Amino acid sequence: MSIAKKLLNLREQANISQSKLAKMLYINQQTYSRYETGLTKPTISTLQKMASFYGVPLEYFAEKPYGIKHQTVFSLSDDDIMILKKANEIIDRIINYQVDEDDC
Repeated sequence: MSIAKKLLNLREQANISQSKLAKMLYINQQTYSRYETGLTKPTISTLQKMASFYGVPLEYFAEKPYGIKHQTVFSLSDDDIMILKKANEIIDRIINYQVDEDDC
């Protein structure tokens, strides 16, 4: 599976928008979109941040399995999904607060 497909799958499982994730990574949304469409590849530094956010090893993003048979890296429990949704709500509040503060 390509890096682009892995990024899309992880983001959809985490139920987070490209825009929110891009802000958390300090990149613009168009750049992140290019990662998911495969037009460009993220830097190792950006991949490290995403691996940390998603709780997967950096090696998960390797395009070749290097002799490792396919395996599920993780699955989200209902509790994990609830925590991610709450985290997204907090991120929304922070983003909205920053936008409101900038309007002053």
